[in-house]
Amino acid sequence: MSHIYKVMVTCLLFVVSLVSAHAAQEPLDYGAMELDKPYAIAAQYQYVDGHYTATQTGVLTVTSTTTDIFTPFSDAAYTQVMSVKKILDNEPHYHVYYTLNVTEGQTIYFRYNGINNGEVTLTFSTNNTLLNTSISPQEGSTVMCTRDSQLSFRFNRSVDAQKVEIVTEKATKSIAFNTNSNSIYFEVKQPIYELMKAGQLAEGDNFSIRISGIHQDGDDSNVYGENGELTAQFVCGAKPVSLVSSTNFSNDHAFRSFWTKGDPDGIVTLTFDGNIKVGNNKVTLLYGDNSSGAEASAKYTETPPFTVSGNQIIIDLTDKERTPQTMLGISTVYDNILLTVSSVTDEKDNPVYTTSSGSRGTFNRSMPYGIESVNANTQITPANGSILTDDIQAIEIFATDYKKFSFTGAKFAYTDRADNTAKSVTVAKEACTETADGDIEGAYTLSIPVPAEVRGQKDIYLSLNNLKAADGKDYSTLFSAKYNGFTVLDMTYQANKESAPVTLKGAELAELVSDAPIVITTNRDEVTGNDSLSYVTYEITDLNPVEGDDAAIVTKSHIERGEGTTAWVGEMVGANTTKLYTGHTYRVIVTGYQQLAKFFNPYRDIVVGTDTLYFTGTQADYVYSDVQLESITPADYNINSADEFQVTANFDGLVKIVENETGIAGGMMEELQGFDNYTPVDANDEGYASKWIMSMNPETAAELDDRSITINIAATDQGERRVKGNSGNRETTFFSYNFILNYNGALLTVVPTQGGAEGEELDSLYQFDVTAPDVIAIGALDLNEAHVFDMLNTIDVPVVSATFVYDDAETQEIADYIENVSYEAAVEKYGEEATRKAYLATTNTMRLTLAQPIKQEGGYTLVIPSAYFTSGEQFEGVVNKAYEGFFMVKGAAEPVVVNFTTDPENGSTVESLGEVSILFPDYEEDGVGIGSGMITIKKDGEQIARVDASFDDVLYNKYYIPVNQTAKGIYTIEIPAGYFLDPNGDELPAITLEYGIGCATGIKGISTEQANASAATYTLGGVRVSGKLPAGVYIKGGKKVIVK
Repeated sequence: MSHIYKVMVTCLLFVVSLVSAHAAQEPLDYGAMELDKPYAIAAQYQYVDGHYTATQTGVLTVTSTTTDIFTPFSDAAYTQVMSVKKILDNEPHYHVYYTLNVTEGQTIYFRYNGINNGEVTLTFSTNNTLLNTSISPQEGSTVMCTRDSQLSFRFNRSVDAQKVEIVTEKATKSIAFNTNSNSIYFEVKQPIYELMKAGQLAEGDNFSIRISGIHQDGDDSNVYGENGELTAQFVCGAKPVSLVSSTNFSNDHAFRSFWTKGDPDGIVTLTFDGNIKVGNNKVTLLYGDNSSGAEASAKYTETPPFTVSGNQIIIDLTDKERTPQTMLGISTVYDNILLTVSSVTDEKDNPVYTTSSGSRGTFNRSMPYGIESVNANTQITPANGSILTDDIQAIEIFATDYKKFSFTGAKFAYTDRADNTAKSVTVAKEACTETADGDIEGAYTLSIPVPAEVRGQKDIYLSLNNLKAADGKDYSTLFSAKYNGFTVLDMTYQANKESAPVTLKGAELAELVSDAPIVITTNRDEVTGNDSLSYVTYEITDLNPVEGDDAAIVTKSHIERGEGTTAWVGEMVGANTTKLYTGHTYRVIVTGYQQLAKFFNPYRDIVVGTDTLYFTGTQADYVYSDVQLESITPADYNINSADEFQVTANFDGLVKIVENETGIAGGMMEELQGFDNYTPVDANDEGYASKWIMSMNPETAAELDDRSITINIAATDQGERRVKGNSGNRETTFFSYNFILNYNGALLTVVPTQGGAEGEELDSLYQFDVTAPDVIAIGALDLNEAHVFDMLNTIDVPVVSATFVYDDAETQEIADYIENVSYEAAVEKYGEEATRKAYLATTNTMRLTLAQPIKQEGGYTLVIPSAYFTSGEQFEGVVNKAYEGFFMVKGAAEPVVVNFTTDPENGSTVESLGEVSILFPDYEEDGVGIGSGMITIKKDGEQIARVDASFDDVLYNKYYIPVNQTAKGIYTIEIPAGYFLDPNGDELPAITLEYGIGCATGIKGISTEQANASAATYTLGGVRVSGKLPAGVYIKGGKKVIVK
């Protein structure tokens, strides 16, 4: 060994870690095995062998106490596995067995290399008779078909059959059956019930199960008994209770979002032919996503009120709102809601009959779900805003669709004039009267008595308690009124000079014209003093906006008193005419203020009162085109060259592009930049086409500075209807997509650290130095989005780490130490100033490391997506352009086998771990050196330390790894590739060692018997490999080795 090399060995720190497999022990060979004698099989052996030679022709049975068992071979070389069928049985105790037909003088060779411990016994018989070993339930027992719904017949061999029948004195009925290994099993619930229903079987009657054509599976000649037939006798139990009728319980019964209390349509009844019982919480509703576990999204479950009375289950679904909003908190409407009634039994706890296989007393119906619609109009007498005089005994509310509402009573809130305090009183619903209207179907008049304590008070507000509508919307203002307080008496709107003013409350309008005159009158307009008004505000909101609508039609707007009048006169605020659509309700909130200073301020001034009114729209909503956008090209929304700047839109029908709305969207206050060319493909005579190409000239595209742009595309069909896009709505809908201009970005230079440039042949691919024009940093993408793959896509290796590369060696050393250990440790070792300098240092180069080296011969492509890096100082940098580089790997030389041993033995269980030694016997003369990196110590998978190994003073091929642990757990020692170097300075591969303190590691279960048998090479998973091997740990000739 050279002096320089010895100095290197003695000066470096180092560490080691073995593979996750222990050195194999010797195999166990029982030799000639005896009958009826238990033989231990254990994972601690490399493998367990034995053989048996039949002394006569017959059946050999091999039985194990565990799930693992000897594998039979027909040859002593253990290459010809004999086909057997394993049978799992629980009687009289759990065991696994198989049978072999053997002839006199035949030798069977056995081998075990599993991971469990147990005992195996060989038994022999000259009798190959197929026997029935058990029947469940026992023959002669009483079978209640909904409780004992499945019968099972077990045999001593794997079996098959031709037919299963149920036989009574009056009928014979075939039954569908299944076989599994040594059992024949089948459902009897439905056939027994059908026989009982037809009068061909009754409680207490004997019946038999007849199985025909029973034979050993795979051996038709070995039949059961004389003719392959088995008959077993049973007694018929009681006829199960069954469902005879139901109300509102079907898959086509509409489930409404709300039923008023007691509505017969919302009450589900199940009637049985006998008395029944149902457990608590066994009636459930399920709405939303009915998948399970992590796959499930929004899901609502409920146990609705139900009662059991004799032979009936009554489920009351009424008087509860079940809209998507109340159930899930979302507006998404699912098509069905599932109602399930489960665990229904008779009075003796026998499940009632159901037709579903395997279902015990469970019924479910998937009902079509719909949200109720309500068309309510009300008229309140005395009118809203009136003075409620002492002689008024009742308030009447006339309402259409009245039965689609429910409430619990009426509430009068008021201000007591005596002490100016807020009070309220409730009138029970039972004290009110409901009178059906004789002319309008569904309309009623509700009469609410006025309590004596309310009369003569001020600011009286009438409302209905717990008012609920079938559609789940809020209609409370239609059923409320204000008396003796601030009230809007009228609010008129005049679309133009020629038209008459329209009262907005309850109006039906097609549009609101901006700047149109509006006039508001209130019951406080002529009041002076404390309750006088200085000004009013109004705001208008769409209560039914669709996607893309702005619900706010008019935000809070100020109106002053008109000249020469006590009314409030203003204009409809808005930049454009607003269309009002059918099915939309619009709410107006008017607020009166008393001004406190020279200038009005709604956030400071006193609110005198607020009132609300509603109107509806009449204009038919916009009808979009039937044409749809099928695709956009480029599909990945990446434009890679200014010379090829074009976007293709493919539609499923003929359209025209709206050119003045199609282009690159600008920011706020910036105009849209159109394309240079709008080209239809195969257009008709009118210029309509299903395919359009929008493109920029290279000069225009090159002037675009941004890397990310938004492109808008608007199109109309031949009827001038807009194609519905993903942005905007109605006449202004369009498609909006974000595109990446990959030609606007930093250009990367990539050099593999293994040597050689792009296109040259390399020994391997593992690390790449990537250089940007300016200071480099990782972007927002995941590291693994950069990857290397071969041309056949059979190899795809992601990047797993990215580290900075510095020109200055000292900076690099300190930066690596900070990365691998910690900043604090670096300060202690190198000093504060040097550590801070390295920490703040910048560079244009980063090193990407793959998950594993690629050494297999072939061509490979490295892909680094756009925006993987940034180039430039913080906040001023740009992202990189996408990079693709092609590299050739010429293939590694024949693998070099590296042997090593450890003390304690890898995979062993110890009481404590001090130092772990590793010895490389092949390098006894020249020794092993230290490369780079640090050794990681983990406990139960979590890192607890990073250490270096120390060398032996005498043996240059031996090192010590300090672990120093005593706590119970699984300890892993990970030695990175290149930490150890061979005498030529070449890297040794990564090594992993594992030890258990106070517990086993599981490594000893790894078998190497295949390797010993043929001297071939295997992975630790038992897969045979050959040829050029990647670096790693293998089993060769029964020994663990590492391959460089």
